[in-house]
Formats: sequence, C-alpha cells, structure tokens
Amino acid sequence: MGSFNATCAVSGLPVEYDDEVRLIFLAKAPRYGRRGGGPAGILMNAHDSWAPICCPMKGRYEDYGKVAVADPKDPVALDFQCLLAAALSELGEGANAHQEPATAKMDMFDLSLVQGLCKKDRVFAEPVAHLKERTGPVPVGYMLVHEDVYQGRRQCSIQSAQRLGGGEGGY
Repeated sequence: MGSFNATCAVSGLPVEYDDEVRLIFLAKAPRYGRRGGGPAGILMNAHDSWAPICCPMKGRYEDYGKVAVADPKDPVALDFQCLLAAALSELGEGANAHQEPATAKMDMFDLSLVQGLCKKDRVFAEPVAHLKERTGPVPVGYMLVHEDVYQGRRQCSIQSAQRLGGGEGGY
C-alpha cells in the first residue's frame, strides 16, 4: 500500500506531506424520529450525517491519512482524548487481528493510534445520554482542513460578526 495524499474537507484541494492542517474528529450523527433527523440544534441540514465532536486541532499531514498534532499537550487535544476515552465503546479483537484490532480506553491517549483505528472502523463512542437508548454506539471518524482554508473561513466569520456589531465570534 503506498503513500497517499488526503483531501481538504472544505476546499476539495489535495493535502500533501507536511501541509499544515486542522484535524477535526467527527461522530456519525444518530438518526431517529419521524424523518430520521435529530432535534433542532444538533444538525444544520437534513442531509448531515456526521458532526464534529471536538475543536479543530492544529497539525501537519504526515502521510497515510495521518496528522501529527502540533502540540499533543494542547488543552484541546487533551480534552478530546479524555472525552473519547470516557465515551469509547471498547471492542474485542475481530477475526483478523491486523484488520480488526481490539480497542481500549487507554488507546485514546495516542492520537496517531486513534487515527489508524478510525480508518479501520474500530472507534465507536456512546452518543449523548438522551440518545443512548435509541441508537447505541456511533462510529467516530475525522476530516482534514487546510490551515489556510481554515484561517480564511475564520476571518470571514470575524468580519461578518463585526459587521453585525458582535465581537470576534466565529471559529
């Protein structure tokens, strides 16, 4: 399996080795109710199926779909690791130990390992309390956004907020 580039989730541009990116972990949004969507305020559009579960983490694209987080001791990274470790549904080893490794709560403190497990569909988290009875554990994945695209979008949000008389707001 060779080296490969990723794709920016916002711009669609290629993410290449050593590019500055934002790493955003997502959870599959549980579907329930008459039309399959969640209550107002959880998802923005009827077709949304994944929602962010942490703030974007700054890092560099390493290769093979993985990002080296700029500062693993960053409060955002540490908060996410604690959140994921608390919500993780531990899985036993599958039929093929290489393709379906077991997952344990302590694994969540290694973001490189978490990314690898996400690519193998081995990271599941319990949804928020009021959805647990209806859905069960939901898959966790991640997306990448070029740092320049992220900062450009952030700047647009700041300018919009200022025009509306607010503060910096936005991202």
